[in-house]
Amino acid sequence: MRAFPKGVSMSESQAQSPSAQPVPSPQPGGNLFRRLAAMIYDTLLLLGLSFAYGGIFAVWIPNWIADEPTPLGELPFGDLGMFFFQLGWLALIVGFFTYFWHRGGQTLGMRAWRLRIQQPGGGSLTYTQCLLRCALAFLSMAAVGLGYLWCLIDRERQTAHDRLSGTETVTLPKPAKQ
Repeated sequence: MRAFPKGVSMSESQAQSPSAQPVPSPQPGGNLFRRLAAMIYDTLLLLGLSFAYGGIFAVWIPNWIADEPTPLGELPFGDLGMFFFQLGWLALIVGFFTYFWHRGGQTLGMRAWRLRIQQPGGGSLTYTQCLLRCALAFLSMAAVGLGYLWCLIDRERQTAHDRLSGTETVTLPKPAKQ
C-alpha cells in the first residue's frame, strides 16, 4: 500500500505525478460540418417520432373518438383537428430538444458528434434558454441558414442563436483509450 504525504490525497498525488495525463477541456464552438451532421441524426430520430405521433393522432384517436372509422388521411373536426395536430407536432419537436438540452446539453445526434450546448460558464441550460434557443434556431434556419453560417465568421465559432440565447456550443474531446 502506498502512503501519501500528510495532507495530500490520492487525487492530488496523481495530479502531481508526471505520468498523469491532463484531461482536455471542451473546445469552444463546433464546426459547421459537425453541427449539420448532428442535425441529420436528430432529424432521423424526429422522423421516427413524427411517424409514431402521426399514426396515433391520425389513425388511433379518430377511430377511438368516432362511432365509425374515419377514412385514412382525414382528421376529425376539420380545421380545428389540423390545428391541434400541428400544435402537438410542434410540442413534440420542441419537447425533444428541450428535454435533451436541459438534461445533459446533448441530443443523441450531438452525442455522436461530440457536441454539447451549455451556458458560457459550463452550466446546464435553463428551460427558458432551451425554448428561446428552439425558436431562434428555427429562425436561423428559416433565414436561408444564415444564423448557422454565422459560425463561419464568428471568432468563437458560435451561431447566431447561440449568441442570442446566451448559450455556447462546445466540441468535446475524444474519450481516452484505456
